[in-house]
Amino acid sequence: MTIEPIFMTTLWSLMTTNRNIDWLHQMGAMVTPQTHRVETSTGIFKDAVYPAAKNVLIEECEGPPYSILNPDNRYRSLILVEPIGSMVMTPNPNIPQDKGINFSQNFAIKVWVNWNLLGSQDGNEGFLARDIINLLHGKKYSNVNPPLLLGDLAYPFYLPINKMKVTFVSEMEHTPQAVFGAYEFSRVPTWFRNDYGFFGLVFNMKGVLITSCPEEAFGYEENSRC
Repeated sequence: MTIEPIFMTTLWSLMTTNRNIDWLHQMGAMVTPQTHRVETSTGIFKDAVYPAAKNVLIEECEGPPYSILNPDNRYRSLILVEPIGSMVMTPNPNIPQDKGINFSQNFAIKVWVNWNLLGSQDGNEGFLARDIINLLHGKKYSNVNPPLLLGDLAYPFYLPINKMKVTFVSEMEHTPQAVFGAYEFSRVPTWFRNDYGFFGLVFNMKGVLITSCPEEAFGYEENSRC
């Protein structure tokens, strides 16, 4: 069980349909670094690292692979959502038969903004960060049913989340390296000059997962060990 199906079942639709963050333009979740060999000039190649996300189709990309998730002056904003570390999972003592699992996962929301297209001259990212914090901090869910993912495989059953709460943890250090350091574009000064802004926020999602055996989910209860 990973953070991606949980995020896509809950916070993804909340962020992409909420009018309070209508400045959101392009978004990737959950993003992971992908290294690709690119030609910088005739016969000269180098490894470049791009953000990749399953929700972005390769067919949409122009130029180098996954360039759609790199800063682009045609975007009002670019948001990358990344897991931080691994999900921590422990048995819940209040749910019988070891079917309750407490989980906790930190994740980062990393934002790059184009002040010219947003029509803002003050270069203050604070009001954009406030929009996201107001939207996500303290958000509670109950009876959520994200699909089970094992690696890249989605199985035709669900592991219900009994309850979940999202909490704002901290702001990331305000440097291109701290926020976007995993990617090639963090080393390109033109994307971080006065007419562009950026920031990173860390959140935590915590809740209780109700587990069941795969045999039950597929309808093979006779040999179930639950």
